[in-house]
Amino acid sequence: MANILLISLFPFLHTNVFAQPDSAAVDPPVRQSADVISIYSDSYANISSTNYNPGWGQNTAFNFEEISGNETIKFSNFNYQGFELSGSVDVSGMEFLHVDVWTEDATAFDLYLISPGPAETPSSLAITTGQWVSYDIPVSDFATVVDLSNVFQFKFTDGGAGNAPTIYLDNLYFYKSPTDSSLDATLSDLKVNGETIEGFSPNTFNYLLKLASTETEVPTISVTTSNEHATYSINPSEELPGSTTIEVSSQNGENNTTYSVTFELVEKPQAAAPTPPSRDESSVISIYSDSYSNISGTNYSPAWGQSTSFSTETIDGNESLKYENLNYQGIELSGAQDISDMDYVHLDLWTSNAATLRLFLISPGPAETSVTLPIVANVWKGYDIPLSSFSSVVDLANFYQFKFDDGSLGGSPTFYIDNLYFYKGGKAASYDATLSSILVDEEPIPNFSSSIFQYEVALSSGIANAPTITATTSDHNALAEVTQADE
Repeated sequence: MANILLISLFPFLHTNVFAQPDSAAVDPPVRQSADVISIYSDSYANISSTNYNPGWGQNTAFNFEEISGNETIKFSNFNYQGFELSGSVDVSGMEFLHVDVWTEDATAFDLYLISPGPAETPSSLAITTGQWVSYDIPVSDFATVVDLSNVFQFKFTDGGAGNAPTIYLDNLYFYKSPTDSSLDATLSDLKVNGETIEGFSPNTFNYLLKLASTETEVPTISVTTSNEHATYSINPSEELPGSTTIEVSSQNGENNTTYSVTFELVEKPQAAAPTPPSRDESSVISIYSDSYSNISGTNYSPAWGQSTSFSTETIDGNESLKYENLNYQGIELSGAQDISDMDYVHLDLWTSNAATLRLFLISPGPAETSVTLPIVANVWKGYDIPLSSFSSVVDLANFYQFKFDDGSLGGSPTFYIDNLYFYKGGKAASYDATLSSILVDEEPIPNFSSSIFQYEVALSSGIANAPTITATTSDHNALAEVTQADE
């Protein structure tokens, strides 16, 4: 009888399983608000507007991930990662920096504090894999290099290991030893006209609030003390610009703290940018606009070493991008876009003090070229720029960045942007109804501005006939009708 060899073949399944924590990081202890400055934690009130994923050219992929119902930061393919605070924070009164870290495959993890300069130095954290590890780093470890009264960034690196690990991070905060509540002379909240002031922290004592130059009423300040038995007095500013101060005394009267809110008057738009025309979605690639669907993942303020500060501001119910102290500024897409079948790039811009602004389109290389935007101050000015202005230099099939600059004039202007998008088809009719000049008997009217609408001209008593007024529109397609004075 022949021997029969039976061979059964089973497919071998290979699955990559990416390890992750099976539980959330341990909740931090309860602390008084005066004893903690929280950057990222569900247990404390975080300082506002931190950018946890600035574009610093890193390989790291950033995500928020729910672990046992608790939001956690995840770095995957990690080489380095930055955090940018909305402004500088004084942590000199704190004693420790805390962070919770979980990793399965990292071999090194360095945490940097950074103050302007930049001045930075790391703390190297000893790695234990497969479990949450809590680190409490004395802030004195950074003090010889970093200005602790002026911290504005964090940086995390893999210590040069280069193995692209995955790291989970939670509960990043500064803290100090508990304060006797009877000695607590801090605030737990500070509201301006009923809204908590941006960037509030019990340990931040000076705030700057920029108001429209048309404001005449001093904003109303209301506060809450960290210890309900502490007392306070509010000393309102008598005028604008000016400062309102809040004097806080601890329950036992031994400690006193002063908070200050300074009101600065600035020129700013009083109305939202005009609404763009209705267009078919297939005819538009929108970068920033409430009127169209924007492409996702755009970074409106990548860290390119600029002095420019970025924020968003709601104007007449509509959000706009605001750039202050401009030297240059980038906008970076999450990936390259093919805009080669579009005809124009549109943007609406408002500025009170820019003399020159240039707009660059950039494709990899980098290959970049600019157009200069003619400025009309103190009005929303719409620009429709043919993409043919850029196509001799920029690869429109591979566009990925904008850049703005002031033409190296160094005036550090402020400007607002809305409705930044590409489109194809004919230009919409302009909504610019301003003048570029007014002449009185062929002489320019003194102190002319496109945003000033009333003028007085003194004439000598011997003139019998009213002067002839001529006007030129900012948009050559607009119409100006002049009604001459009769006498």
